[in-house]
This record gives sequence, C-alpha cells and structure tokens, in this order.
Amino acid sequence: MRDLMNTEPDNSADPTPTVDRPTLALVLGSGGTAGGAFHAGVLKALHDVWNIDPRDAHTIIGTSAGALTGALVAAGMSADDIFRRETGKPLSSEGAELLNMARARIGERRTARSSMGVPAAPEILSHVLLRPWGVSPATVAAALLPRGTVPTSAVEGLTSGLLDGRWPASPRLRVCAVEMTTGRRVVFDETSQVLPSLAIAASCAVPGVFVPVTIDGREYFDGATHSSDNLDVLRHEQPRIVLVSSPMSTDRVANRPGPWSGLRAATRVQTSQERRRLGRNMRVEIIRPSADDLDAMGSNMLDPRRRPAVAMQAYSTASEILRRLDPPELTHAGHQ
Repeated sequence: MRDLMNTEPDNSADPTPTVDRPTLALVLGSGGTAGGAFHAGVLKALHDVWNIDPRDAHTIIGTSAGALTGALVAAGMSADDIFRRETGKPLSSEGAELLNMARARIGERRTARSSMGVPAAPEILSHVLLRPWGVSPATVAAALLPRGTVPTSAVEGLTSGLLDGRWPASPRLRVCAVEMTTGRRVVFDETSQVLPSLAIAASCAVPGVFVPVTIDGREYFDGATHSSDNLDVLRHEQPRIVLVSSPMSTDRVANRPGPWSGLRAATRVQTSQERRRLGRNMRVEIIRPSADDLDAMGSNMLDPRRRPAVAMQAYSTASEILRRLDPPELTHAGHQ
C-alpha cells in the first residue's frame, strides 16, 4: 500500500486551463446530523433552480457529514430522494431500493468502548513541536480529547452497501480525514487502496464522540478538525464551477452569539482563505446558513429530530441564493 500520509504538494500558481476540463465540483462540508440535512436542501435547490443534477458532478469533496452525503450522490441517489430521506417522506422506488440494499449491510451495531478519560493521541504534541505551523489548533485540541465511545459501524455498513466496496468512477468521490497522531490531513480517493466505507467512516469520526477508525495501522478521525469544508483540495483541478455547501459557516449578518458562533466565524474565514488558493478561472459559489437556518439547526448539531426543518429551510435559503445568480451552462451526463 502506498504511503497514505502523502498529501498533494502546495502550488499557489493557477493551473493551466484546458478545453475539456471538468464542469462541476461539489464541496460538501461538515456539520453532523444537521449538516447532512443542510446538504439535502442545497442539493435539491441546485436541481430545482439551476436544473443541475448533483450526480452529474465530476468531483465531490466530502468532509464528515459531507462525505456521507457525497456517498449517497455518488451511489446514484437523486437530489429529490436525498431530500425526502431527510424530511421523512417516501422515496422513489429506485431510491428506496438503493437505500434498502445499503441498510442490509449495516448489520448488528457494536458496543461502544469506554475511553476512561485519557487523551486519545497525546503524541500529537511532539509533531506540533517539530512543525508548529503544520497542525491546526483544532486538530491538536481534538487529539487531546478522550477517545470517543460510539462505533462507526453503522456508517461503515451503510456506505459499504451504497458503494459495494468500490470507489465510484463518476462522480469522483474524495474524502477528507485526519491522521490522529500527526494531525495531517489525508484525502482518500480511488488511488488510496482503502475501502471507501472505511474512509467515509474515518471522515465522520467526530473526536470525543466516535471511536477513531484504523486504516493500515493508523488511526483517523473527522476531517473537519483540519477544515470544515476543505475547499482547497480542488486547487489542482479545473472545474468550471464549484458549489460549496458549508453548514458550519455563516455570514457576518446571520451569525449571532451562541455555542457555535466562534467556530462558524472561523469557518467562514478559513473557507474564504481556501477560496483564494484556487485558480482564478474557477467560479466558486458558497451556500452558507442564514439566520433562519441557524434557528432550525439549534445548538445540537447531532439532534436527528431537527432534520426535516433544517432540510426544508436550507432548500429555501439555497433556492433564494441560486435564483440571484446566473446559472452556468453545463453538459449533463444523462440524469435529467
């Protein structure tokens, strides 16, 4: 197996445009249960307002909740069915069949392990001393939390059923996680020689909540500890348009004091910085939660009871934003 710790080299120069460059990239950020519902509303708005099927994307960058939503899209689930799944409505026959087949892989849920309150990866401090600017403060804090106790078996089972153990060819799915002891971001994809279900489970392993995922002898957790959106993963690609669904961000007007306000402000800044690292030829549209979205999400991003309200409000917010923008002219892949 090749070294999973290799990451793409930094290159601030703009990539050279090509005639047949990919048309659309989706960046689906973190956000827990509420984040998945937010993505559902954004993707349905993309389809209904701009007449773009998310399954026609060339690339999907998924982090945490966004990795799971990305797997649904890459497996062939329509935006309408993803929205129906979040709002508790009946799925189409095709969507129901796909989801039922995937659920059959979940199997028995494994028992959570006790963390005993010990920091999960105190070794990260030595890596910080060696490269103090190479590890984000959020990653350091996450590694020093006690190990999570909730197994990721349900995520592994569901995504194994969705993707049948294979990385999808189209859309190309790329999943962000963090190696726990070094704090390095790793982008898993079809070149990684890793099962996609393990990569997605690692990306979803919220520190202090879920048990870290072991891949090739190394432990990984939530890619959001490095960046909520990981937009800069696209810096060497050339999509004509990038649509970012950023549940953990917000604009300055919508943000208000609360348990997530500081993180949302930091996410807004970081995603904007990552945007500046992309080529100038890319059109990037970022969908951030409005004040109404924040009200729908509440203070607990893992509360499943809020999924319908979050999805419906996100659909309204994203629809309003997309109607104000000129839709791109893209070549569709036949999912309309």
